Amino acid sequence: MHESIFLGLINNAALLLALWAIYGLVSLKSNLNSVWEKIISGIAIGGLGIAVMVSTIPFSPGVVFDTRSILLSISGLFFGPIPATIAAIMTAIFRIWQGGAGITMGVLVISTSTAIGIGWRHFRMKEDRGSNWLELYIFGIIVHVVMFIDSMALPADVFPLVFRHVTPSVMLIYPIVTVVLGVLFSNQLTRKKLSVDLEKSESKYRSIVETAEEGICTFDEKGGFSFVNRKFSEMTGYTLEELIQQPYGDMLTERGRAIIAEKVANRKKGLHENYELKLLTKTGSEIWVNVAANPIYDEKNNYLGAIALYTDITERVHLHDELRKHTEYYRILFQQAPHPYQSLDENACLNDVNDVWLETLGYRRDEVIGTWFGDYLHENDKKRFSNDFAVFLERGEIHELQYRMKSKNGETFDISFDGRIGKTEQGSVDQAFCLWRDVSLMRKAQAALVENEEKLRALANYQQTAIENDRAHLAREIHDEFGQLLTGLKMDLAWCKRNMADVGKLQERLQTMDSYIDDAIKISRRLSSELRPGLLDDLGLFPAMEWYIGEYMHRSGIECRFTYPNTEPALDTSLKTTVYRIFQECLTNIARHARATQVKVALEIEKDILKMVIKDNGRGITSKEINASQSLGLLGMQERARQKGGKMEISGDSNQGTSIISTFPIQTSMVK
Repeated sequence: MHESIFLGLINNAALLLALWAIYGLVSLKSNLNSVWEKIISGIAIGGLGIAVMVSTIPFSPGVVFDTRSILLSISGLFFGPIPATIAAIMTAIFRIWQGGAGITMGVLVISTSTAIGIGWRHFRMKEDRGSNWLELYIFGIIVHVVMFIDSMALPADVFPLVFRHVTPSVMLIYPIVTVVLGVLFSNQLTRKKLSVDLEKSESKYRSIVETAEEGICTFDEKGGFSFVNRKFSEMTGYTLEELIQQPYGDMLTERGRAIIAEKVANRKKGLHENYELKLLTKTGSEIWVNVAANPIYDEKNNYLGAIALYTDITERVHLHDELRKHTEYYRILFQQAPHPYQSLDENACLNDVNDVWLETLGYRRDEVIGTWFGDYLHENDKKRFSNDFAVFLERGEIHELQYRMKSKNGETFDISFDGRIGKTEQGSVDQAFCLWRDVSLMRKAQAALVENEEKLRALANYQQTAIENDRAHLAREIHDEFGQLLTGLKMDLAWCKRNMADVGKLQERLQTMDSYIDDAIKISRRLSSELRPGLLDDLGLFPAMEWYIGEYMHRSGIECRFTYPNTEPALDTSLKTTVYRIFQECLTNIARHARATQVKVALEIEKDILKMVIKDNGRGITSKEINASQSLGLLGMQERARQKGGKMEISGDSNQGTSIISTFPIQTSMVK
């Protein structure tokens, strides 16, 4: 009898393993969060409890011992109140249906075991934490001590027998079964927790990987993609499926493939790599990425591949290229600036200077970088520069400060100094950019300009005076010669009217009148030729000059020799006029001022240059006379020559005459 009960209890306890299977199944599928999941679990446990109750051997009529206490206490401990309560109700109903003397005890055991399990869960254990074997053993002892307290509800004749024959087996087996089953449940709970934690961790890190703003890839040992995230797909334009099948080398330039081959070899040696790489997208466009790659090894230190982080730096690379271009551009401007240019630090020491700065002062670059700019100023200007620079730093800019500067060879000159402060993003002084100009030359140029303006005004006055003199000369000629002739003719005509009868005297008067008319014609021709000879327009420059020389010798008494080429080129009309007027002015000046007795005039054609040389044997013009502001006739001739792209050189030797050499680029015309 006792052996049968003992074996029955062991078999009964074995059935409880089904409860562990149920828990394992439920815990894998869900966390019993929904009410229906809890109800279904409770029904399953209740069914198992009924099976346990059916499979036991009765101790006596109406008295049954089984493992329901273990089932329900463990259910309350691990499944929670709702499933345990449903199971308790089902098993209690079944026990009542069984009937017998042990109904009261049976219902009490069901209730107390369930309550102890639920209470222990509430006070000692959380759903995310298991229990150790000692705590489970104590839990089992308490449940079954209470169970034997409940057995006091048995009939008086049955209780002593139960206590004597059943208690040892139950107290030996049930707590142990409780521990075993509890450990199984606890381990299942721990695995579930680890699984949940792993799932959460995987979900967390997958979320991080998929939402990362950098491309993340893993490669196998052969260099093929084993994983790519969404960002890398967006960067390259390939889908995730295409990338897994895409050879990595197809996304690289020839230079990129060489880089990757080197980096893979380094990673197999255990090196961590960080480098820049150009990738080709699906559309064929190029992007620049920064790659941070780490090797992956197994527990035996075998190389499995690599994980790489890709950061799109295309914009940064383009900005760097633009910055480099702009830097080079401004460096060229800095070096090619027509004025001395420099940058100063906040202490007015030279950071950089351009080549013009060095050439102007005669220093080498290594001699000046880092030195104080005031060292290159006149001693009396250094203190003033220090004061000005302090104001410069405060205001941010200065303009047209005047200093005296000294070069390496000791030469001193005046400069005009301008500058502007460059600042950092934080607003502090970065460096001062300064430009200075040598104003000594400018001042000389200004003085020369004033002098030239005075000469031009004098020349204008001279030209106006010359015009008036020519007009006066023409008026005198007309009045004194031409007018007298016309007056004589008028008087002779009046005489002829009075003496028409005296034929002999009339013939004599007519002859005189004819002579007057001839003289008038000569005078008009001479005046006209002096103003502009018709030969210049009709026959050309050479005949006109030859005619003028004849007239010149007749009027001045100065011997004049003229040589010229056999053939005259087709010269532009304005060029012919210019050359003729300069020639005419030169001879006039010789007659007025040179005290010469002989003049030589020569025309030469050299390639596309017309050269005119006029030389006399007079007193010789002095350099003072050549450069005098009053020498307006010379200035006028020089200006005529410049207007036609030519030049005129004047030189003289005392008592050996004056030489005037004029050259003109030949401007041809279809009209001579």
